Amino acid sequence: STSSSSSSSSSSSSSNPNNGHNHKEPFSLPGAVAVLKKSFGCTRSWNFRSSTGFTALGVTLCPKRAAASESTDDIEPRDNPNHHGSDADNSNSDDEECGSDINGVLFQIPLSALPDFDRREAGYRRVPVPLRHLRFLPEMRGRPQTRFFLRPSDPVYLYVPLPSHALPPDEHHPLLQSYVDAVLQGCLEWGDLPMAERFLRTTGGWSPYFLNDTPSSRRPWMFRKQYDVIDRLLERYSDKTHYGERRHPEEFAMAFHRRMRGLWGLPPRNVHFTGREDRLEELATRLERTSELLVAGMGGLGKTQLCTEYCYRRFPAGYGLVVWLNAESADSLVADYKQLLRDWTPTPTPMEVPVSSSSSASSSPSPSASAGSTAAAAAADKSTEEIIAEVKSRLFRSQVPWLLVFDNVEHPDLSKRFLPRGAGTKGHVLLTARHAPPASADRTLLLGCFPPSESVQLLARIAPRHVSSPRDAAAARSLVETLGNLPLALGTAAAYMRRCDVPCAEYLERYAASEGRRSSSSSSSSSSALPARYGESNEHFHSVASSLALSVNEIEKENPTACRVLRLLSFLGPDLVTKAVIRNLLCERRRVDAVAERRRRDVDRRRSVARATAAVALGIGASGALRLVRRNHGGQAGVVAATALTAAALLF
Repeated sequence: STSSSSSSSSSSSSSNPNNGHNHKEPFSLPGAVAVLKKSFGCTRSWNFRSSTGFTALGVTLCPKRAAASESTDDIEPRDNPNHHGSDADNSNSDDEECGSDINGVLFQIPLSALPDFDRREAGYRRVPVPLRHLRFLPEMRGRPQTRFFLRPSDPVYLYVPLPSHALPPDEHHPLLQSYVDAVLQGCLEWGDLPMAERFLRTTGGWSPYFLNDTPSSRRPWMFRKQYDVIDRLLERYSDKTHYGERRHPEEFAMAFHRRMRGLWGLPPRNVHFTGREDRLEELATRLERTSELLVAGMGGLGKTQLCTEYCYRRFPAGYGLVVWLNAESADSLVADYKQLLRDWTPTPTPMEVPVSSSSSASSSPSPSASAGSTAAAAAADKSTEEIIAEVKSRLFRSQVPWLLVFDNVEHPDLSKRFLPRGAGTKGHVLLTARHAPPASADRTLLLGCFPPSESVQLLARIAPRHVSSPRDAAAARSLVETLGNLPLALGTAAAYMRRCDVPCAEYLERYAASEGRRSSSSSSSSSSALPARYGESNEHFHSVASSLALSVNEIEKENPTACRVLRLLSFLGPDLVTKAVIRNLLCERRRVDAVAERRRRDVDRRRSVARATAAVALGIGASGALRLVRRNHGGQAGVVAATALTAAALLF
């Protein structure tokens, strides 16, 4: 009869239609243990987010394979049944740039059953697999391989998660022990321990969001088949499987609130971050030897950018929790700690009892009814010192590695009030400041300017089209020397070139002209002799000022209102300038302009009325003068005419 082959490289059990889908006889379909070779270009991981609230297995196609999968023509016929080839057989070296070997079971199904499989695998799409990418394995554990014959017209399919479902596990979509059991039981059934261990080695995406959902999870021998073998395997590979973080149902709900995982307050990652690889390695090495490290250097060197990149590279592999704090003043630190404690105080569900350090022995008849409001009120009613002590205590008790970053520390002694004591091996503290105390050399990393090669690399990364020609490349080398290799000045220059579409050679000419005008205008001013602040040289200060002046002048030409808003923002602190602040400034600017326009119109209207009144008065005066001339032959005519003209002049 006409047949079709369906392959799911997620695992042997996920390939098995018996796996939780109401098939009465186990392994009722013909199957053969096979390997989907690395040459196909895919990897297996826990990355399929089910609509029923858990994360299942899936595969991720490498970019080239994903593009090729849009076509169904990539199917190569093979006349030999169950070809036992090697990984090198007929492999395409172009496809081996990414991916890994994936073991599983190939099942043969009737072509008429394919629609049923498509419905069962909702959220996946079928991708054809050329036979050259499959390698069949010999008999394992006494189970004979099914000798079904693959004809040229028989396709082989792999089910791949749709992009809308390809997401990692989270608190609301954890890994389920029952699902893991089904997968590993299939591996043990088809290929014993070697197949199960190979599955664990070649499957990624394991997560601490791991729920032991099996019935009577504390008595596994009652309901879990081969639980002892499976748990030993998971424990053996615990560095990968997070076996030690698996939770029983009653523990799972609040586990991640207590463990405080994630990123808090971290600035967006700089997509143009360049160089500093040696400094990033030194950061990691130094923090292995000490729990506290200060990154010091003058303004504009990129201390904040360096620490931000370090946080993103080390989360979540190195740190389960990263907290970023604005340490410019005591007020800003207190505000961050208050918000941090509010975010750490969950709103319990009706089944949960809130835990608060200020709770009393008395209890209300129905604690669940007011659990959320009680927790929020407890956090809000704490004093500043209580909030600081609570945050420090939670960090000290945290069970995950954490990193606390104090950015832009202005006063060396300020952070001591907020630092947790006894961080030990669980926590590290990173600080950034413009200067370092003399006695802290062993706990300080001094940051300097870029080397010329990294300076040119930064320009090329931000504005690649504007430094591509030989002339512009030479200008870039001159420009980085002129700017003193200061990252802030280089970033400002590159942003100007990209925004104004100016090649580097032309920018260098404009910069020289701007520098000349600035020098001549300040030659008689004492500003050119300002003392350096915290080791900042006047040379670096002026390089930033000159490059910034070009950008401000261009903004003023393009949008004078934007330039006025920038000048207003210069009176504010830099860390809390939000879009809402800018929108309010623009609205206020429009309101002031509207009021000024109404006043101008009122003035114009009054002037028009005054002119009309003066004209009437002048006409009346002239008419009276004529009558007096006729009556008195000019006796009082001159006086009346002069009075009328004077009144008209005053009105005008």
